[in-house]
Amino acid sequence: MEQTYNAKQVIIMFSIVLSVIIIFYGITILVSNKKEEEIINNVEEPNIQYTEILVGEIFNQEESVYYVLAYDDSDDSQTYITSLQEYENIENSDKVYYVNLLSAFNKKYLSDESDFSSKYPTFKGCTLLKISDDKIIETYEEDQITTKLNELVG
Repeated sequence: MEQTYNAKQVIIMFSIVLSVIIIFYGITILVSNKKEEEIINNVEEPNIQYTEILVGEIFNQEESVYYVLAYDDSDDSQTYITSLQEYENIENSDKVYYVNLLSAFNKKYLSDESDFSSKYPTFKGCTLLKISDDKIIETYEEDQITTKLNELVG
């Protein structure tokens, strides 16, 4: 049995299919726009910080006198960081920079013995450096750091 369609039936079927496609397309656009708005609204502004530096940047800072704390993730490190942040809040204090020794970029500067004589010093653990005119003028390791921080913070 052969079915024949007249022009009116073809136009009606085409209109229905086209309507369904347009409705699905419209729904898709509405849903994706809402998700896009949610994503845009939830994006945090990038926070650029200038105090965390790499070992290779220790001598490349603008200030003529500043401190650098090379730290690892020990409990003592967090105490040192907190004390240095208090020091930074004191008026006319020297700038403080931080070097995370466990960062992938700094791990190669961890060593069994500290050596501050080269362009890229090596560290055996937490160390506080005082830099003046691109030279290390004071170094404080482990136990000495607490004593120096007590002097600085008062």
